[in-house]
Formats: sequence, structure tokens, C-alpha cells
Amino acid sequence: TEEISVSIDRRFAQFRKDAPPATGVRLIESAEATELLPDIYHRWQQQTAGAQPKPPIRWERFFADRENRRGGLTALFFVVHPDGYVAYRRGRNPSRVVVEEFIAVTDDAYAALWQILVGVDLVDTIEVRQARDEALPFLLTNNRLPKVTAHHDALWARIMHVEAALEARTYALDTSLIIAVRDPFLDAGGTYSLTVTDGKATCTRVESEPDIELDIDVLASIYFGTHRARLFAAANRLTARNEESLHALDLTFGTARPAVMGWGF
Repeated sequence: TEEISVSIDRRFAQFRKDAPPATGVRLIESAEATELLPDIYHRWQQQTAGAQPKPPIRWERFFADRENRRGGLTALFFVVHPDGYVAYRRGRNPSRVVVEEFIAVTDDAYAALWQILVGVDLVDTIEVRQARDEALPFLLTNNRLPKVTAHHDALWARIMHVEAALEARTYALDTSLIIAVRDPFLDAGGTYSLTVTDGKATCTRVESEPDIELDIDVLASIYFGTHRARLFAAANRLTARNEESLHALDLTFGTARPAVMGWGF
């Protein structure tokens, strides 16, 4: 997966009149956050490709909020919505909000939380790390206001068992494809029949002419939906029997929400 760092000058941010309302959001103390945030995160993680479960020890460290891990910023502030939350810090010189976690289960929660963040007084900029394709620019009257300041690799994947991996995720399109996977390093490749029905896949090894041929690193790259199969085809790293097969693969591996790692490990 990939993420970007974004900075927005909140002083000039105005939301479109048709943006979802900023309702149901409130500022809470750390004690209440420990009760509410893990469940919200779990619901978000269950529907987000690439998102990692957060174990209890990780939550303990997060809420401990030790001063030597604050980077010269304040202690954490928590803003919560029934379907999302933001944990952020404030800083001076420059005056800014630095978002530690922005979790939204629904689009309405996402819009509401952003409106509350932009309303934080006495700061100039908001800094956040997020997926590449998020709705923030299109909630604003000036969609150029959010500035991308950095690009980051996030979750790297190495598929060890093709059948298990392909059956573990859901898919955007029902289809049937024969996929040949090359793995010169661990010899975990082969030719597989992938059949998707109602978003769920069955995958079996076959000896048939493939519709798609690709290396296992390319399969890992498209697995979470971050990268498009069509781009790898354009780079000659994926070959398709015909345009219909490529189009089906491209759509099938798409995801409704951007892939996000959730937390670094």
C-alpha cells in the first residue's frame, strides 16, 4: 500500500454547501477514548484492505502517550464520532495540528471529522498522513488547498500461498480467469483458476492456457487494490490474452475504499 503526507492551511478552508453536516462529533478525554476507539478501529479495519488488527499492547502504548514519543508536541486530543475518530496533537512554531490517527468507518463520519479539525482555533495548518485517494479535496470549495508534501511506502506484501491469498479477500466483480503466476525465488507460483461469485473466490491449480500472466510481486501489488493491473500491463509486467481479460482483472481486484495499513509494525 502507499500513503501520502498532506498539509492544509485551515484558515482558507471552506466546505461546500452540499458536504455532509458536522454532526455527532465531540471532544473526549483519554479515559473515554480507551473505551470507544478500539471498537471503532475494529469496524474500520474489517472493511479496509490492508488494515492491520491492532493488538491490546499497541492500544496500551497508544493511550500511554509517553512524552518522549510526542516529538515536541502536546499530549493527544481525541475527537469522536459514532463511526470514526481523530487523535491529534498541537504544535507551535509553526502553529499546527498533527494528526496521529484519522479513522472513519463511513463517508459521513469522514466529512464531519474533517470539518471539526478545520475548525480548531489558533492553528494555521493541519498535517495528516493518509491514503492516496481520499475525498477531502472534493469536500472543499478549493480542491487544490490540500498539498501533498511526501509519498510513503506502507504495507509490503509477499504472497506465499497463492490459492489461500486469493480466496482470503473479496472482489468487486464476479468473473472467471485463468492466472499464471511466476515465482522464480520460492517457486510458489503456478497456473490457477480464479472464479468469483457474489464477491467470494474459489482458486484451484490447473493446467490450462492462462488469460493472465504475471510475476508474484505484481500479484502482491494489485492484491490490496492500491495499484491497477492495467498499469502493469502498460509496463509489460503483466500480459493478458485479450483486452476483455485485462479489463476483468482490473475491475475485479478493485476495492471500494483505499487500502490503508492502519499502523506501522
